[in-house]
Amino acid sequence: MAEAMFRLGRIYAGDTANGPGLISRVIALVNEGGVDHAQAIYWFQMAAKTGGATAISASKQIELTPTERVSLADYIS
Repeated sequence: MAEAMFRLGRIYAGDTANGPGLISRVIALVNEGGVDHAQAIYWFQMAAKTGGATAISASKQIELTPTERVSLADYIS
């Protein structure tokens, strides 16, 4: 479960190093091809809660804009 959450975080962060799989293509369509750093951090945090240790460091590498911070707060609540 943590691995899937970590992958979602990577996809939302714009990391398509594993190739454009079905999930990344769907997200790209939904997000009109953009990245969503708030969603990325949300999924990294969820992965960390379920034992994904690398997710913590991945989430710390993303800097959020004030607008993205508000979005993250909405996702968490």
